Order: sequence, then structure tokens, then C-alpha cells
Amino acid sequence: MKRNILVLLSSLFLLGLVSNAFAIPTVTIIYPNDTGTYVGPITNIDFNLNADGNQFAGDQNIDINYSTSTTQGTGTVIINDGNFSTTTGLSCGTGADQNLNTPITCRYVWDSQGLPNGGYYILIEDMNVEGDTAFDASDNFFQRGNDYGIVQSEFDTFSFYFTLFIMAIMIGAMAMIVLPKKGA
Repeated sequence: MKRNILVLLSSLFLLGLVSNAFAIPTVTIIYPNDTGTYVGPITNIDFNLNADGNQFAGDQNIDINYSTSTTQGTGTVIINDGNFSTTTGLSCGTGADQNLNTPITCRYVWDSQGLPNGGYYILIEDMNVEGDTAFDASDNFFQRGNDYGIVQSEFDTFSFYFTLFIMAIMIGAMAMIVLPKKGA
């Protein structure tokens, strides 16, 4: 009886070690994640990674996409199978040897200059060396900076001409007051 209990406890202990060695990762998008966020031509995509057990940032493959939908698999690739050791612009914590026992913030510097105007979501999938995956989509869509630039330039043009119009009226009014009347 004692032997059976000892075997059972040993098995549970070993099972716990094996299941914890490569626990399923989690990924959470931080930015851009809010409605009304306008991104410029170069923007940061920030996200948290976490995985209990003995996993490191360098053991993860990261896919980052943009999409008009939050559905996994619908996006246009930004990076495919990115690795913190080899992918330019992708960084995480203190580097590829960063342990994921606690959530760490990661970043990808995205050159979105070719992205058409519109509202988009960021989609991120993380896969560890065991093939376990985690997925997250932005909670809200963001606007590509071109939209902001068009609105801003239209506003600036309107403001410029409106200011000129008001100045012309003021100058005309002052001229009527200051200049002597003809024949006076």
C-alpha cells in the first residue's frame, strides 16, 4: 500500500515537472490596442509574453499580422516565424535568453508606410518549440497614420485660409477707420 502511494506521488511529481517544462504560452497585445489610435509610418507593436516553466524568449516563434478582422488566420503578414535572436526590429525583455516565467514586454518596430488608409487590428500568434500556440488580437482597431495626415492637412489648409480671410476683413475695417475720406 505504501509502495503504491509512493509510486502515485512520484508519478504526479514527474507529470508536474514534464507539464511545466513547456507550458502553453500566452500573448497579450498592449499597443496599438485602443480605438482612435493613429499610427504613423514607423510605429511600435508592443505585447506581453508569458509561459510558466522553463521557456525562453529565444524559444518562441512570433507571427504578427494586420487585418480588418480579429479572426485568427485572416491577416496580412508583418513578420512570419520571427525570432528574438534573428529578426530585425523584434526585441523582448533583456533578450533571447529572457525566461518567460513572468510576463515580459516585447516590441516590434513596424514600418507601415505601405499600409493603405483604413482601420486595422493587430494579430499576434506565439508558438513555442513544442508547437503550443497562443493568439491575441487587438481589442479595438487603430487608424493608419495616412488618415490622420489627410485630416490634419485639410484642417491646416482650412485654418490658413480662414485666418487670411479674417485678417483681410480686419485690415479693410482698419483702413476704413484710419484713412481719411475722399474730399474731407
